[in-house]
Amino acid sequence: MREAGMPIRQSAEAAISAYRMLDGVSSVLAALSGGSDSTALLSVMCGICREKGIKLYAAHVNHMIRGDEAYRDQAFCERLCRSMGVPLFIGIFDVPAAARERKISVETAARQIRYGYFESLLDIWGIDVCATAHNARDRAETVIFNLSRGASLTGASGIPPVRGRYIRPLIGCGKDEILEYLSSSGLGWVEDSTNSDTVYTRNFIRSEIIPRLERIDTGAVRAISRFADAAVRDGSYIDGIAKGYPSDTDVKTLAGLHDAVLYRWLSLRFKEAGCGETDESHIKAAAALIRGGRKGSMLSLPGSVRMTVTDTVSFGRDPRGKDDTSEYRLRLTYTPCAVPGTGALIVVRSPDDPPLPDKFVFEKNIYTLSILTSLDFDKIKGELFAERRHGGDTVRYLGVSRSLSKLMNELGMPAAKRGITPVIRDELGIVCVPELKAKNGSVCRDGVYTDKNGAGVGAAGIYERID
Repeated sequence: MREAGMPIRQSAEAAISAYRMLDGVSSVLAALSGGSDSTALLSVMCGICREKGIKLYAAHVNHMIRGDEAYRDQAFCERLCRSMGVPLFIGIFDVPAAARERKISVETAARQIRYGYFESLLDIWGIDVCATAHNARDRAETVIFNLSRGASLTGASGIPPVRGRYIRPLIGCGKDEILEYLSSSGLGWVEDSTNSDTVYTRNFIRSEIIPRLERIDTGAVRAISRFADAAVRDGSYIDGIAKGYPSDTDVKTLAGLHDAVLYRWLSLRFKEAGCGETDESHIKAAAALIRGGRKGSMLSLPGSVRMTVTDTVSFGRDPRGKDDTSEYRLRLTYTPCAVPGTGALIVVRSPDDPPLPDKFVFEKNIYTLSILTSLDFDKIKGELFAERRHGGDTVRYLGVSRSLSKLMNELGMPAAKRGITPVIRDELGIVCVPELKAKNGSVCRDGVYTDKNGAGVGAAGIYERID
């Protein structure tokens, strides 16, 4: 008779061996939410660590987001770890309060706090690695999400099996195998009620996109995982070549490199220089300067960094950059959302909502209605969120694709405001820039939508309130 859950155990052992996850490791911290994936991870790691003489710990984070349900999950994890004889660390954090204080989304605050807690446990207790329960389906979801946003090889690799001190032993396991293992082992788990909410992009991919792909081929998730493995392999090879060229490599040599190697070399240098969020447009612009051969050419990059081309490529502080370069990504909902560093407040409304009062109080500050932009929700793909302007951003204006930076200048937006004004995006790109006002309203993806003086065009409006 086959041992219960043997396929998942074999898959985990294969991943551990292939990616040398436990080489030289004497202790492991397993991230435990209480869900099916992390419960299976803890069970599998119990057996593997026991056989290898490795000390196993578990860590659970109560984010205080889901009320009594969060404490139910915590109690389940406590019982599970007692039954398995695994020491459990519990961190209880008021994530909603932290999100308000840091002026970031709850999802972002939860991730920052969760991984910050894991890092502290690794450091304080001298634990070697942290194992998370990401599996083949999680990896496929990440690949789909990244590809839909225009990913490079790095993004196409999805969730890497190993990243620093984090290992993913279940990265090759399918969800069906995990559930079969739990059933065969008689292990229960808890369900997060938010997992069924398709407002969240990953939940939508999980419940809508993946099942449709599996109608085409039942092995779609594993096929995507194989593709991700190939991306990791190829990306690692190119990385190795790029790292062979030090930061002081002469420009003539760099100019002769294949695009794949030069782009990766530049990406590495950008990270070393402390650039903010960069994209392919920055890489292409930098490569063009290198190949242009003009000494003294300069390129301003995010994070107030300037790249200068002479006989070599150097990076330094851009004197034109602003000191406040903090990034943010705020998911917009039907509740007021404060935008960091702007004094702005954004609210998404539907036509069925009662009208907003002329003034209302939010975080002890009074804001008055400044801008109303009506949007057609039929044209919005996925979630709405607000971010700072990115280098290389473009919008459609009067039927022509235009650089957002240049358009801001042409339409008279003050220079000090261009870098911090919120840009509203969905999963396809820019939806609108409420504060960038053209003759007929705010500049939007498909042209110009009506402002508060026009007759609204669709199912929702973005209201921005500034003090």
